[in-house]
Amino acid sequence: MGDRHVMRVRKEQIEALAVQRRDAFAETVAAKLGDYFPERSDTLGQPKVLAAAKAAVEDAMSLGFSSERQVAMFAALRFLYGEDTVKAAAADCAREPSSNPWESTPEGRLRALVRALVGQTPPHGKKDE
Repeated sequence: MGDRHVMRVRKEQIEALAVQRRDAFAETVAAKLGDYFPERSDTLGQPKVLAAAKAAVEDAMSLGFSSERQVAMFAALRFLYGEDTVKAAAADCAREPSSNPWESTPEGRLRALVRALVGQTPPHGKKDE
């Protein structure tokens, strides 16, 4: 049959690649946060914006948000409303499950989180009139 070449990838290598991909995505999120919230980004400075983006990506993933869109939206909410406010709203959404089964999906939970934050004045941005 001939020689068979098998490439083996260890679990540690896969995990290292996942961390690199997650960090690269956090850098993209940080750049977008700078585009959408330039005043806040300038006030914080790039290192703090990147740190906030990395923390938001980690938190979003731990809450079950998996698509890049969901994670980026969660990061924007956290950047705008603040970590504590968004974590409290996310905890409230998790504690009070909806009768709507769709809200048990990551997309549904994200929409519930947005609804929970609507009406609150973002401490780090201007609320649209």
